[in-house]
This record gives sequence, C-alpha cells and structure tokens, in this order.
Amino acid sequence: MYRASLLTLFAAGLFAGYPICAAAGPDATADACVQRVLTADDVLGRSRNHTPESAPIHEAVRAYTDALEAIDFAGCPTAFVEAYRAHVAAWRASLPLLRRHAARRGEMHELFKAIGTDPAGVDLPAYEAVIWKTWAEVERAAQD
Repeated sequence: MYRASLLTLFAAGLFAGYPICAAAGPDATADACVQRVLTADDVLGRSRNHTPESAPIHEAVRAYTDALEAIDFAGCPTAFVEAYRAHVAAWRASLPLLRRHAARRGEMHELFKAIGTDPAGVDLPAYEAVIWKTWAEVERAAQD
C-alpha cells in the first residue's frame, strides 16, 4: 500500500519541474546528462530521507530505487551509468534487512543509526559502507 502510494506520487508528477525522467535532447552533452541525473537523485533522496517518518523504511528505499531506475541515462557516459547502477543495486541489497524494521518511523539517517545499533540490524553498517563506496564511484565517474 505504501509503495503504491509513493510510486503514485512520483508518477503523478510530485516532482514536476525537475528533470527526473526527462529525456535528453539530441544536443545534450554528457556533462548535462550527468548533472540531470545528479539533480534527480538529489530531489529523490530528499524525499527518501523523510518518507520513513510516515511509511516503512524499506518502502521508502524501494520507491527511491524504483524512481532512480526510471531516470533516462541517454547521453550519459558509460562509466557514470555503470557506477550509478551499482549504487542503485547497493541500495536494493539493503531492502531485506530494512524490511525487518518496518515498524520504525523517523528520518532515514536517524533510523539507520538506530537500526545499526539493534541486534537485528547488525549488518546495516556493511550495507551502508557499500552504499557510500558506490556513491563515491558515482561522484568519481561524474568528474571524468
């Protein structure tokens, strides 16, 4: 139910005016594509951070990754696309663990701190490390 609601919000244009899924024009540069993707990620990430205040954290992350996968990467450098897809996969890998904490509510970073100190969330720091590592690779690829 929460997932459907979140995806409906994305699909309904909650982020109208932001180039989340806008296709790159034929004259778009690789740099413009990278900036378009990073802007979309920023907008979606801010929503992801606050969605767990009222919905299960795993549903927020699933909606976030679903939206990330809908971004048009046409015109982006291959290395950037590969790094970004690895980052999305890192987020997706955390879903089974996050699902075990569906009853918790709060801002995502605060929940990550709480879950990471819970015996049922002992593996979360390892997932976080991969998420941050893959994000560093995205940033590196964006600079190339």
